[in-house]
Amino acid sequence: MSCEQRRFALDASVVITFSKNGQFDLLEQALATRAYVTDEVYRECQSARINLDAGIALGRILSFTITAPDDLAFFARVHRQMDAGEASAVAAARALSGCVVSDDGEAIAIAGALLGPGNVVGTREVLCFAVEHGHLTAAQAEVHLAAFITGGAYVPNVDTGFFEECPDPEVV
Repeated sequence: MSCEQRRFALDASVVITFSKNGQFDLLEQALATRAYVTDEVYRECQSARINLDAGIALGRILSFTITAPDDLAFFARVHRQMDAGEASAVAAARALSGCVVSDDGEAIAIAGALLGPGNVVGTREVLCFAVEHGHLTAAQAEVHLAAFITGGAYVPNVDTGFFEECPDPEVV
């Protein structure tokens, strides 16, 4: 199953990128009510003055609390290698059989090693999902990505023409 068809555990890095650029609705649309934030990510977003309450209340973003003993132990192990928000997103993705959504280079590398290839996506892939589902054209996605980077966001693996490879909405 491709990452696009599963649940998404959001790291604060991607939420902050979309929110600070006035595109939080696009993030919600692209992930189509399959986006989860952990308590730790929620707190990181609050610290960055990003309010997720409306998205959670409307069911566009789902709240996830790590409670299972195995998941808590996994979280504790991962937290030794990265901050609480990133570690909780990785643990949530594992618990949900989903994908981590992060733009943090170190978190991406660790999550990929722990969860396997194809289980980590970032802003670039979220924009591609938006293209695939008809929320943006490839050209608009390129403009958004450029604006995010110009605005100070770190987005790894940026290459020109990436969005041309996203399937047309009619094909999906």
